[in-house]
Amino acid sequence: ATIFVKESQNSDAISDVEKFVICDDEPPCKKAKPDLNRTGAKLVSGSDPLSPGLGYHKVGEVRTKPGRGERTLSLSCSDKIIKWNIVGLQGALCSYFLSRDLHLHCFALTGNMFNKPAFERALYGRAGVDNVNKPILTKVDLDFEFIKSEARPSPCPDSVVWVDVCGGKVEALTEGHKQGWARKKLTNPKSWSMLCQRNVVKRVLELGGSKFVGSSKTYAELKSKSPNYSSRRDENSILKYWPQKEISEFSLPDL
Repeated sequence: ATIFVKESQNSDAISDVEKFVICDDEPPCKKAKPDLNRTGAKLVSGSDPLSPGLGYHKVGEVRTKPGRGERTLSLSCSDKIIKWNIVGLQGALCSYFLSRDLHLHCFALTGNMFNKPAFERALYGRAGVDNVNKPILTKVDLDFEFIKSEARPSPCPDSVVWVDVCGGKVEALTEGHKQGWARKKLTNPKSWSMLCQRNVVKRVLELGGSKFVGSSKTYAELKSKSPNYSSRRDENSILKYWPQKEISEFSLPDL
């Protein structure tokens, strides 16, 4: 959690009383492992040399997530984290409210696969720019009971969302939508999570109103005009290799 403090009528400052920390039971994807031999993640640009042993893959490249189905534009975990270390955790819409970026303070790894040089390379060393956040990288001696194993080969599709503000809000999700809804009824707004794009935008507009909207008529326009959105693709940054995704075009007045 982070504490937000009103700085002026136009923005909020961020108190450093609390920090953002990630704790994981294995390195993000395989870029942060020192003994990378094989990964199903595909290069966004170019191809791997496929040489024997450690020369099979290019190291430090931008990759999309592996999968058996149709290839997606979703990037690997370490690529997403290095993006956060360059542009911040807050996203385009939250940037309207903040006077500076939110950054990850620490990444703690349990288990026995911690290798600091590999971690540094994966999470910020390959950024291509000097202005990159460098979180504390550390190993903690804890065992995670539900780690992936032969007895537990697949991750659970369920999740619990807990928002500890305004008296607290909780919802249980399955594959991104509220539990208990049939697939054929997922067009019903009642099945949508409070964290879906439409509901997040509705909350942003409630807080900021016309001050943020300006001439924006769609979600895509509102996001693209964000204070830090255009600065994300520095020509020297690794972000220049990010695949372009289509941004949702739903209408703001119709929310």
